[in-house]
Amino acid sequence: MGGKNASLGEMIRYLAPKGVKIPGGFVVTATTYRYFLKQTGLDKFIKKTLQGLDTKNFADLAARGKFIREAIKSAELPDNLKKEIVKNYQLMEKEYGKNVDVAVRSSATAEDVPEASFAGQHETFLNIQGSENLLEAVRACFASLFKDRAISYRVDKGFSHLEVALSVGVEKMVRSDLGSSGVIFTLDTESGFPNIVLINGSWGLGEMIVQGEVIPDEFLVFKKTKAVIDKRLGAKSRKMIYSAGRGIKKTRIVPTSQKEKESFVLNDQEILKLAEWSVLVEEHYSKKYKKWMPMDLEWAKDGKTGELFIIQARPETVHSLRDFSKIKEYALQQKGKAIVKGTSVGSKIAVGKARVILDAKNLGQFKAAEILVTDMTDPDWEPIMKIASAIVTDKGGRTCFSGETKILTDKGFLEFKDVYEKMKNGEEFLIYSYDYKNKLPKWKRILSSQKNKLTAIRVSVSQTGNTQNNFIDVTKDHKFYTYKNRELIKKSLKAIIKDKEAVCLVENLPASITNSVDNKLAYLLGVLATDGSIYLCPGVNGFRRGQITFTQKESPEKQEFISTVNEYFSGIFGKQMTAREKTTVSQLRGRTISGTVTDFRCYSLSIALQINQYLQNLPLLALSFSKESAKNFLAGVIDGDGSFYNNRIQIYASKENVFQAIIISCLRLGIVPQVTTNRNIYNIQIVEKMEEILALVKKIEISAREKILGTKLFAAKQIFGDIIDTINYKGRIKPYVKGNLFIDARKIKEYLLPLADINIKKELKNVLESSLRMQRISFVKDLGEINVFNVEVEADNELDHNYVVFTNRLAPLLVSNSHAAI
Repeated sequence: MGGKNASLGEMIRYLAPKGVKIPGGFVVTATTYRYFLKQTGLDKFIKKTLQGLDTKNFADLAARGKFIREAIKSAELPDNLKKEIVKNYQLMEKEYGKNVDVAVRSSATAEDVPEASFAGQHETFLNIQGSENLLEAVRACFASLFKDRAISYRVDKGFSHLEVALSVGVEKMVRSDLGSSGVIFTLDTESGFPNIVLINGSWGLGEMIVQGEVIPDEFLVFKKTKAVIDKRLGAKSRKMIYSAGRGIKKTRIVPTSQKEKESFVLNDQEILKLAEWSVLVEEHYSKKYKKWMPMDLEWAKDGKTGELFIIQARPETVHSLRDFSKIKEYALQQKGKAIVKGTSVGSKIAVGKARVILDAKNLGQFKAAEILVTDMTDPDWEPIMKIASAIVTDKGGRTCFSGETKILTDKGFLEFKDVYEKMKNGEEFLIYSYDYKNKLPKWKRILSSQKNKLTAIRVSVSQTGNTQNNFIDVTKDHKFYTYKNRELIKKSLKAIIKDKEAVCLVENLPASITNSVDNKLAYLLGVLATDGSIYLCPGVNGFRRGQITFTQKESPEKQEFISTVNEYFSGIFGKQMTAREKTTVSQLRGRTISGTVTDFRCYSLSIALQINQYLQNLPLLALSFSKESAKNFLAGVIDGDGSFYNNRIQIYASKENVFQAIIISCLRLGIVPQVTTNRNIYNIQIVEKMEEILALVKKIEISAREKILGTKLFAAKQIFGDIIDTINYKGRIKPYVKGNLFIDARKIKEYLLPLADINIKKELKNVLESSLRMQRISFVKDLGEINVFNVEVEADNELDHNYVVFTNRLAPLLVSNSHAAI
């Protein structure tokens, strides 16, 4: 049966009666596979073809593997075998309907046993419909037993090619293309902690998560209390759905909607149900193997019926069997002239002849123990990578960010993966960076962009180090900027986390590239972005009419606000807004509440189109703001949908482009706001430069007092650790240094700077007058292998090799140029 199919059958027999739902179907057994090989003579053909194979000879491996696969796919299934497969498929049609859609999954007889896992080596085909397509998919599954990587893997693990057989599971498709799917681990995959159920999920078919193509939602359930203890919203930028294509490739990948990106794929009840089922599976297999057996499962939610299913289960074979007790170290005993420098992956030392290969078709030239030199590797190069002494690449270094990570360019906020694709088509960008010499932010040109598939982690950034929802996904060796004894340095992320240190944020923007927006227009756009609406009525050739509406309940305290909006609107666009009172009716706890509000409207297609264009491109427009226009925009946003409470400005934004424009405006003023989220709404809190902003607010008069708690913070140990005895003001600073606690720049300037000698004073002034501040960074979770991206930027010196990346809540982190040569 193979491990995968045997597990499905075992769960149906023993766990379905306990409530675990597993889709129905049938299995083309491993005995049937062997029968097929024998009846067609393929067994002798395979044995002869693989005789004398050296898997380290990549060209020979590729040629023999392809020869076998093509032979299997072109061979006819014996008539009696075809009849049995079709007969069982027809039984499924009687239950589920004509041309029922099925998943056709490979399962090798040596697969998914506790000692080894062949998961991912063999093919799976989704949304297979009709008998002919099913027969083709079965042959393709048989053939996948001889993919190059599968052949190579069996040799490494000591399995005979002909002793390993392959069964094919034909399983009713769960319509997760209309719902969601994911994976479950019954342990914490980072620490091996056994009392956790870890559930990952994304929209659409599960292959996207299995292949590491998306950042999924993550849910943690504590087994003992059966409680959801953590939920993390993933980016979920793409999903796999059904396609109408012919043959056995009947899926396609499409972008997810904004609503899907911002919504969890499971509710709490569904999370707990999956956790309950996974524990039942774990208990069953632990009893069977007479030892704790953590499980790796796949789940799917049917978008039509809302039902949950477990569609695969296998023993977890990576983390639970890892040996953490052994460490190897290497030392270079001789030194020579350095020809080229770069960043290493790992710490081994290699010697060998350099072999330059720039095209996969030339891989056959490679010989064991040589050093592979290439532009960039690909996972399909795995057989040759195993026999290389070392690998040197020009692109795709080990230090990269997830594709969803945002950077700020001269064309607005963009995700890494989008910059990568656009640069392939010749588009050029400037990126938000830092000028080390002048200690100011700067626009720098992006020279190149790269993509790779590497192991990454999620880290969070905050003042306290306790928040986990302001995160960024990155490879753990990427270098971030931090301070050591007042000197700005680069340090690997894993070392910063290990030493419990803080990292640097850039607190303001480079000078505007384009002309600034008028202050009155900036204020008006802030109001309309948060408290206005644009209506465009479609016609035959575009839009035929449009209107702008601004609705308010008139009151004395709002009079200045309403008058200002009307005055600015007519002054800028040359047309008055007309007022019309209307009655509104709503329900609150069974009570009918009515009142009157006033609609201020302007009926003009050209003005509506112009304002709509402004609002659609608001982040890009915000990049051109001067400091004054940025303050006016924020004042308009506050008047539209903000407040002043507890000595802080609070702004609420539900639209991503409005949120981005607010962040850009804050950075233009040297403000790094605190951002939280409630469902799909951003709550932006500002405690800096409040008097300057609130002076322009029209709705209410506020006088903000000086905020006592500082915002430009520096880690005490990293700034004062070597001079603590000379600046230990009244004995109060040592505890800060011991715990590496934050000290506000204002207090440093007032109390500590006078105690420093002339050289230290100069160093401290350089720190305080820079455009940097610090926040804590902490590990959240291991992401496994994902697609990652990086860029190379122009620079004059080592510390200028940098740029700014943003967390999911748009906190600006200064990081090292991630090119492999830096």
